[in-house]
Amino acid sequence: MIFAETGSTPKFTQDGWLGAWRMLDITTGGTKYAFHHLLKLGYQLGNENKETGNSRHQYRLEFTYKDFSESSSKDGGQPAFSWEYNSMDADQLDRYRSLISLGRADEGTRESIQDFLSFDFDWKNQWKNGVLYDIGFGFANRRYPNQIPLSTKTPLGEKRTDLQFRFSTALGWKFMEGWSTHYHLRYGVNLSNKVPTVRIIQGIELQGAF
Repeated sequence: MIFAETGSTPKFTQDGWLGAWRMLDITTGGTKYAFHHLLKLGYQLGNENKETGNSRHQYRLEFTYKDFSESSSKDGGQPAFSWEYNSMDADQLDRYRSLISLGRADEGTRESIQDFLSFDFDWKNQWKNGVLYDIGFGFANRRYPNQIPLSTKTPLGEKRTDLQFRFSTALGWKFMEGWSTHYHLRYGVNLSNKVPTVRIIQGIELQGAF
């Protein structure tokens, strides 16, 4: 995957317009898969408070154009709307982020068309020293209007529906200035009436700066 991005965003505590363009070239198994163009336009409302901390709201319209390499896949655009909230405490260490997105996407076929609504909430710390942790969770509802589920005898209806849940955390230790190590865990469940899955991703990360 190769990508490049350019754009402009106001400072964290300032109001103003924002915009970005991203190019994404995806190759799978040595074969070209798709070429994406993502355009973001929106507005930011920032707030500065020396006692409680700083925060900002971003309201964005996002449009992705996918150019698929396979001739059997149909190129096209995908619209979405997102509301992102970020806050930082007065010590500029602890961060909170929430993201709500609504839109439509597909992977070049009629069957892959999906309408989605997703929610993500994450708390992260900038570690000074000792043990601290990050934690987050998310939820997404994806409905495929052109797919029939394996069974219609479910509360999810007669069209394929994916209810996706995500829990993630990081536990780490900052042992000297600029150096820390973290254990990451991401646990995902898809309560689908067609493809139910459970996915667990674990990893260890070492960060350092000179």
